[in-house]
Amino acid sequence: MPKFFQILLIGLGSLAAIIAILVAIIFQATSGLTAAADKLFSELKEGNTKAAMQLFSQQVDDQTLERELKTFARANSLDDFKNTSWSNRSISTNTGTLEGSINLENGTTIPVTISFQKSGSDWLIFSIKEKRSGVISSASEGVPSEKELLAITAETTDLFASSIKENNFQKLYNAISKTWQNEASPDQLEQAFKPFLKLSKNKQSLTYLNNLTRSTPAFTEEAIINDQNVLIIKGRYTIDPPYTFTYSYVMEGFSWKLIGLKVSI
Repeated sequence: MPKFFQILLIGLGSLAAIIAILVAIIFQATSGLTAAADKLFSELKEGNTKAAMQLFSQQVDDQTLERELKTFARANSLDDFKNTSWSNRSISTNTGTLEGSINLENGTTIPVTISFQKSGSDWLIFSIKEKRSGVISSASEGVPSEKELLAITAETTDLFASSIKENNFQKLYNAISKTWQNEASPDQLEQAFKPFLKLSKNKQSLTYLNNLTRSTPAFTEEAIINDQNVLIIKGRYTIDPPYTFTYSYVMEGFSWKLIGLKVSI
């Protein structure tokens, strides 16, 4: 064999060895992620919802998590869970991500993306997003469909309008993300939106709020997920006077939770 080809083969062999070492390092570094994910689906297969809840970050709202886990397991037939396969793994100092699929015994594959947060030496699940057709369908990766955006927006608008009518923002505070709750108290939230409480003072304003919650918004910009994984929805309710909003959300557990709210009337 010519010396050139010998050198080439040695070089290729060395490159393959380096790649194999890097892959091994990545697999080792992300083994905590895959172990947590596999344990989650195994627990859900056995119906151990309480045990599955222990695998989630404290940032996830445990008041809704049990119900969401049961719904997720039932909707995806996880009593038929076989194994998982991961096509993409990434990890940083305190966060990690797995992209791949849940595989069922009947051959069904369910594409998912799971994000994690580091807690001491453990990796805890922060969010799970299905990537099945019809669950998330948008030109922008990960952005909910228009139908889902309308539902998310309507829930936030209803909460905001109800808080004004009841002159109490506790219900809104209970529904926002854990991330926002860690940054602001109920009193601070109420102070931020105190100017809007004047709308609870007269019958005409209450009629306006009732009409608002019965209306459908028009989105003024395409919804996006920014570099901080925040879903931003901008729109307007074309009532008199117009209600213009920017709602921001983070994925916690299985659902988008409010992390920012800007309203103009």
